[in-house]
Amino acid sequence: MVENIKIRKYQNVDFREVCLLIAKTFRKFNSKEGTKKGVKDFVNFYRHYKLNREKILVEFNKNNIFYVALNDFGEIIGVVIGNKNRLCNLFVDEDYQGRGIGIGLLKKFESECRSNGSKEINIRSSLHGVSFYEKNGYKKVSYVTSMKGVMVQPMVKRLK
Repeated sequence: MVENIKIRKYQNVDFREVCLLIAKTFRKFNSKEGTKKGVKDFVNFYRHYKLNREKILVEFNKNNIFYVALNDFGEIIGVVIGNKNRLCNLFVDEDYQGRGIGIGLLKKFESECRSNGSKEINIRSSLHGVSFYEKNGYKKVSYVTSMKGVMVQPMVKRLK
């Protein structure tokens, strides 16, 4: 893991930064993984965080495992969101990818799942993220499918 990277629980003051990180990172790496409308709707949902605040909070509150990664300056550079059986979102800022931050967030998430009694974690991975998850023990469980116009690969990891 990168030196001086801190992983901590999400706090309400993180809302804006988390929304913008998700929108920016998804647009950069997943913009060709679905219909134009599906991708645009996903990005705009988070980019227009003021307009969609209540809807986003409903989505965030469905998940009790929520961590952010911060750089030396306290800026949010990564996020992982889910619950004991499902990883919903894992994003790392493009400038920090390949430095172990995603793995650090994933390990923190998996540890929390184990603590909550989970035996497996399910994800709907972006196509961009499939190889990352495979390297970390996740297996494809069916074919690529569309979720609200965005292509996803269902995957699972059995926890030990």
